[in-house]
Amino acid sequence: MNASAGFSDAAVDFRPTLNGEQRRKLLYEGLVNYAQDQIAKDPASFTQTPEEYANANIGAYTSVPALGYTDWKDVLMRQAVHQNYEASVSGGSENTTVYSSLGYQKQEGLVENSSMERYSGRFNVQQKIGKRGEAGANLMFSQVNQEMNEERTSSINPFYCMAVATPPSYPVFNEDGSYANTYPGTNVNPLRDMRTDYNRVRMTRIFGTAHGAVEIIKGLKGSTQL
Repeated sequence: MNASAGFSDAAVDFRPTLNGEQRRKLLYEGLVNYAQDQIAKDPASFTQTPEEYANANIGAYTSVPALGYTDWKDVLMRQAVHQNYEASVSGGSENTTVYSSLGYQKQEGLVENSSMERYSGRFNVQQKIGKRGEAGANLMFSQVNQEMNEERTSSINPFYCMAVATPPSYPVFNEDGSYANTYPGTNVNPLRDMRTDYNRVRMTRIFGTAHGAVEIIKGLKGSTQL
């Protein structure tokens, strides 16, 4: 019997992102700098101090959600677990040999609803018949269940793109617990879409063979296989 298990994670922190407070601070600084530049060009065009201008406009660029900022990498990505088990038994006598095995494998993807699960089994039997004949059969069974996220606009991983590109000011849920329509003017919510828009495939395969052979004369054997 063999058994193994482990986990997968993103190899590198590709495209590090700012959290909500860091992003708000950076945008606030940008608004202050913009106001200072405009005042330097035309002092009469501004009736507010740079700080007053930034305070009045920061909400249009980075609002604070009622439920707090969103860490989209944490929301959309996960540590994936994989496991593999296999058991086999063999035996027989001088004239008969038997082998059978069972296996189970599961591999999760780095986002929800992306996984592969496989069940497999094998049975082989070989029988000698008298001094000149032999017969046998082999049977193999497998069932694969696979879940795949829709690729949408990215051929690599749309949800990793969403994780590093979606602003932390965009909420996942409304205060009543329903999914928020995160992108203004659209009905896009990456977590909801991940959980509801995917393909699920189940494939079952059975392969079987039977064979027989007889030694007609010494050195000449006739055989057939089905």
